[in-house]
Amino acid sequence: MRIQTSIKHHGFLMPLVAIKENVWDLSINRYKEMVHKGVVYNAPKMILDRIKKISSDRLDLANKLNKTL
Repeated sequence: MRIQTSIKHHGFLMPLVAIKENVWDLSINRYKEMVHKGVVYNAPKMILDRIKKISSDRLDLANKLNKTL
C-alpha cells in the first residue's frame, strides 16, 4: 500500500532519486512547494468610515438606553 501525499502538506514522501539528485540534502525547504495566498484588504478610508458608523450607532444605542432608565 502506497500513501499519496502532496508536497504542499506538512509531511510528504520524496522519491529516493530526487534526494540523491540533491546531494542527499534533506532540508524540507528544498522539496516543499510553498503556496502563498494573496490577501485583499479594504481601503483605509473605507475602514475608517465603518469605524465611525459603528461608533455613531453605539452612541445612539447608549443614548436610547439612558432614556429608558
